[in-house]
Amino acid sequence: GNWEALSSDVMFDPNVQRCIGVDVRYILFIIEKYKKTTYLIEELNVSI
Repeated sequence: GNWEALSSDVMFDPNVQRCIGVDVRYILFIIEKYKKTTYLIEELNVSI
């Protein structure tokens, strides 16, 4: 979660608790495969 979502231990607020956990390898895969934005990969300085 994030700092704003810590209150969910006491009370759920749907306006704040909206974190999504995604593996960074999947994000890199989607960037490379579907968007063809190689400049992002180069800027992040990662190898796929």
